[in-house]
Amino acid sequence: MPPGLFQFEDFELDCARFELRRKGRPLRLEKIPMELLQLLVESDGRLVTREEIEAGLWGKDVFVDAEHGINTAVRKIRQALEDDPDAPRFVLTVPRKGYRFVAEVRRKETESAGPTATTQERPGLPEPDGQPTSAGAQPGQGRNFLKKKIWVVVGAVAFLLAWPVYRLAPTRKPRATAAPVIRSIAVLPLDNLSGDASQEYFADGMTDELITMLAKYKSLHVISRTSVVQYKKTKKTLPEIARELSVEGIVEGSISRSRDKVRVTAQLVYGPTDTHLWAESYSRDLSDALLLQHDLAKDIAARVNVATSGTGTPSVNGAAGNTAARDAYFHGRYEWFSLHHTKSRELFQEAIRLDPTYSAPYAGLADNYTASAVEGLVAPAEIRSLSEAAVQKALKLDDTSAEAHHAMCAVDFFLRWDWDQAERECRRTIELNPSMAETHHLYAYVLGTQGRVEESLQQDKIALELDPFARPWVYGYGLIRARRYDEAIQELRQRAAARANSELFSELLTDAYEYKGDSEAAMRELRIDVRGDADLAVRVDRAYQHGGLPAVHAEILNGMKKAVARGKYVSPSSMAEHAARARLRSDSLRYIERAYEQRDPQLVYLEHNPAFDELHSEPAFVAIAKKMRLPEADVN
Repeated sequence: MPPGLFQFEDFELDCARFELRRKGRPLRLEKIPMELLQLLVESDGRLVTREEIEAGLWGKDVFVDAEHGINTAVRKIRQALEDDPDAPRFVLTVPRKGYRFVAEVRRKETESAGPTATTQERPGLPEPDGQPTSAGAQPGQGRNFLKKKIWVVVGAVAFLLAWPVYRLAPTRKPRATAAPVIRSIAVLPLDNLSGDASQEYFADGMTDELITMLAKYKSLHVISRTSVVQYKKTKKTLPEIARELSVEGIVEGSISRSRDKVRVTAQLVYGPTDTHLWAESYSRDLSDALLLQHDLAKDIAARVNVATSGTGTPSVNGAAGNTAARDAYFHGRYEWFSLHHTKSRELFQEAIRLDPTYSAPYAGLADNYTASAVEGLVAPAEIRSLSEAAVQKALKLDDTSAEAHHAMCAVDFFLRWDWDQAERECRRTIELNPSMAETHHLYAYVLGTQGRVEESLQQDKIALELDPFARPWVYGYGLIRARRYDEAIQELRQRAAARANSELFSELLTDAYEYKGDSEAAMRELRIDVRGDADLAVRVDRAYQHGGLPAVHAEILNGMKKAVARGKYVSPSSMAEHAARARLRSDSLRYIERAYEQRDPQLVYLEHNPAFDELHSEPAFVAIAKKMRLPEADVN
């Protein structure tokens, strides 16, 4: 019997069209889950064993990690059907046996797409004898009608003959064609199957390390962590994800952890066509988790034919010999990416206490210290020596760590103002990990500080390609620094239109419109930017009504002065910027001098911040730029 149309609740499974619909609306379901759903629905409620599923979906001659493949397919079926595994309406798990489709299924034989779908009457389309049909056939058209019936019968017979071949042919096995070429890859967050939500940080940490290790292979373009994390527990299909991230390969998998064991299952998929390429399971003692990741990264790299062009076996210098230390570091990075600086610092320090020979938490601690100074949370004098000591220790323990060299680049740039050494460290980091978007973004700042505008913009483009979700504004900000305001506005507008949280672009759009000279547009964006602070929003709007944008910046500056009076640290560079935009030249120069005395990290932007363009001819400004060894900026 040819494939028909199955109905269950408000779903329809059209096997001939290979389509799942809900209330007539097609649902996205990938090839393997669709085939498994069809197998289950056609089973008439009987148990379908895992062995039967493996043979039916992949064949006995193809090696895959069937356990992971089946689990993934069932999960995606349940997502499409909105089925709760704890209270299933459709797919019931029979532990250690297989699955049973438990919903009431009705079969319809006539509406499916087979040959009849292509031979229905359509106005104006020629029949086999070349005569068009019409919506209302007349009695004299019997010959055409007879021919039509013949074509329907012939088509149906051909389909019936072909169907067993389709079901038995090895279409699910690898074809004798060239393997898809993979030059770019995304590692989706590993699913935490430990049954313990508190272990989420461990799954994320293992994902991060796998990304880092794959990035060591220079011919492989690896998407950064902050972009792939957007797809955690996503319902999007792999082709959709591949298209959004502009990648060819996707790694997805799961991780489970017991007291002393860790198990990872992973599969490599050619994203554009959802073609399964490879799968494997790895099980190790928890103390050997790092070696597990090495094996997994090497296997994936070998599968995409990049292993020989990489940097060799990933280094284990400075790796954790203490499982608790590794846990603390993973948890620290989890908090770091969540912008919880204080908590992440405590966890990095705990990892170091547990294992003083572990390099990674020293790099994390250095990042934490430096970021606190750059963001104006603490005075730079309080943090510089701590950051320097942490990064030097990280490098001493593992000089091949890209994370440690990145942290060193940040220290050299923001805290030491050593542009040449910062560039060397950026280059070294990119050599070790070409896919580290964070370093390309930092390198853009380093190049901009040296007046190398076009090179800086190129690095921002690379950062955006590697990590489109972390800083979608990065290239727009680069264009503002380059004084290309119209291009910046266009770029930022396009990026904002593609995101629900477009407010994050409003601050930069405010700047671009203001520097361009469009005060009304700038104020429109500023209102969006400050609407989360009701008091500030009122004060800003009142100031604009009385004195335009200069009055707005004067009001913001007054708020900063009050904070300083209360004993809070405020970046003098930020105060200098608002003073300049308030047309308070002498105040701005005074704050710039104070920023120099305090070695404020934000002063690195002195030459390429358009807010200071009117000050470039001031002797005090020129003197500080020379002391910092900054080239004269071209602001024309």
